[in-house]
Formats: sequence, C-alpha cells, structure tokens
Amino acid sequence: YRRRGILRRLKLMNIPFTRNQFFYRLIFLITLAFIVSFMVLTIVMNLSITRESKRQTEEIMSQNLNLIRLSLRKNNFTIPYLQELTQTFPYRVTLIDPHGQVLFDNQVNAKLQESMADTPEFKLAKNLAVGKTLRYTRSGYAKGIFLATRLANDNILRMAVPIIDIRQEFGPLKRN
Repeated sequence: YRRRGILRRLKLMNIPFTRNQFFYRLIFLITLAFIVSFMVLTIVMNLSITRESKRQTEEIMSQNLNLIRLSLRKNNFTIPYLQELTQTFPYRVTLIDPHGQVLFDNQVNAKLQESMADTPEFKLAKNLAVGKTLRYTRSGYAKGIFLATRLANDNILRMAVPIIDIRQEFGPLKRN
C-alpha cells in the first residue's frame, strides 16, 4: 500500500515513473549510498592509521635520538664512534655544527652537503634544545619527519625518516 502511495505522489508531481523504473532507481541509489559510505570509511581509516604510524615513528625516533645523544656524551662526541653506532641504523643521522655545516651523515657524504642552518628543525634545536618538523626534503621528493637535538658541545644531532605514503608504497590506483 505504501509503495502505491509513493508512486501516486510522483504521478501527481508529473514525474512519469513506472514501478520497474522506480525500483531500479531506488536500488541504484541504495548501492550508490553504500559505495560512498564505504569510500568515506576507507579514507577515515587510512587517515587514522597514518596518524598513528607517524606518532609511533616520532616516538621511536625520539628514543633513538636520545640514546645516541647519551652515547655520544659518554664517548666525547667522536665522529668515528657515531659512524660505528649508525652503520646499520634505519634512520638518517646527521651531526651538524652550530653554524649549520654538516660534520657527519650516515647516508650521504657530509662534505658534499650544503649548510643546514636554514632548516626548521636545526633552528628549533639551536634555540630551544629540541626541534621537530614534518616537511618535504630539500629535493622535494619525499615528505619526512625530522627530529633534532642540541648536544652539550652545541652541535646539533638530527635524525630523519621519510614518510611512506600508501600511493608510493602500492602505486597509483588504476581502473580496470
């Protein structure tokens, strides 16, 4: 009885619907609503997973940076010790002098690096003893988490890790 009432109202509004058209459109709208809600749920879940992953990465990096800082203090801040310590380290570790000149980098030749004095994490660490930024690398290729801390000898110890985006990990989504 209710279905007939809806169809009558549609006919009164001069919308020509047959029963079959009405039900096909209703099924289409329900399917569309289901697909849209699934997409929204997927996006929300992806954002929460990404946020939690960043938080955990920052926490681990902070702990490792603190351990390296304490180890360096015990070993008189020697670069050979830092080299040995970070040889198999998963993060990029950079030792920077108070003027921004790179003294050591475990992934790139330090002599070929330009000054780090203008990086936000360096400025924060120099002024506040600790700096943390989420930004694109200088090359602009990848976004990363950068943590830095000022050492007792006023050098800055910086740690960096790229953030892997799902699109980078699995490639762009393609339609078949």
